[in-house]
This record gives sequence, structure tokens and C-alpha cells, in this order.
Amino acid sequence: MILGVGNDDPTTRRVLEVILADEEERAGNLVCLWKSEKHRHLTKEGAPMNSDQLKGKWMQFKGELKQQWGKFTDDDLQKIEGNYDKFVGKVQERYGDKKDELMKWADQWHQKSASESMKEKPR
Repeated sequence: MILGVGNDDPTTRRVLEVILADEEERAGNLVCLWKSEKHRHLTKEGAPMNSDQLKGKWMQFKGELKQQWGKFTDDDLQKIEGNYDKFVGKVQERYGDKKDELMKWADQWHQKSASESMKEKPR
């Protein structure tokens, strides 16, 4: 684009180069944001569950998950093994249209679990 439009006018060429450089930087920032957000599902209620927290609480979480959301098989849970990306993939596979609802439930479960852990810690 710059070569075609800005060949004859160095000022136009420079303006286009600056605009494109700014857009590349914004795109890079969005990619970084997306990468940081892809391992967690945001809710309005509080801190979302992330991949490390899912691994740490997996044994407790999977029991309640299967009880609350019965479409998960023992094989599904064994394959997920606390891996957040695999969990999100299985959520999509088993509950496609209810994915957001299930992820919200998972975040609420995490918040409840985290607050119970805080109560148990001696001061």
C-alpha cells in the first residue's frame, strides 16, 4: 500500500508508515492481552480461575464438576487432569451452547474454594 500510494509523495509515505507502525503495535498489544486472557475466564463476581489454580484444586473440582455437570465422563476427567486448556476444550465439546454458564460456575466454585481456604488459614 505504501509503495503504491506514497511513491510520489514522501510526506504521504511517511504518514502511512507511522500509521501502519502504530497499528502493528496495537495488534501486538492485543495479541499479548489475548494470550494472557486465554488461560482464564473473566467474571464480574471476582477473581477468575486460572490454569495453576485448576491444577491445584483438580481433585476437589472434578468431583463437583461431574456432579453438577453430568455430561463429563470419567475418561474426560482423566484426559483433562487439571489442564485448563483441555478443560475448556471439553467444556466446549460437551456443553457448547452452555459453555459460558459452565465457566461462570467454575469461577464461582473457585471463588468459594478460595474464600474457604482463607478462613481455614490461621492468622
